[in-house]
Amino acid sequence: MDIKIPYGKTHLKTYIDDKRIAGVIEPLFLNADDALTAKDRVKNALVHPIASERLSCLAGDKRKVLIITSDHTRPVPSKIAMHLLLEEI
Repeated sequence: MDIKIPYGKTHLKTYIDDKRIAGVIEPLFLNADDALTAKDRVKNALVHPIASERLSCLAGDKRKVLIITSDHTRPVPSKIAMHLLLEEI
């Protein structure tokens, strides 16, 4: 399978044998007709994590947490997600 990996403002191409790929997860790009906002999607992902407990359960009664997020070079909605992450924890 040919794979494109985001790199800066472009991408790198590589090939990986199909037998070695369990799956490919790609971001869902929203369009103007989409009923859910990016905020709604982040909230939904926090409430329904994949193969994990919710962050609120994982954090439990911990007094300190470390949050690591992507910088501006990655297509991550940090401006939206950070507030929701803190709220969930």
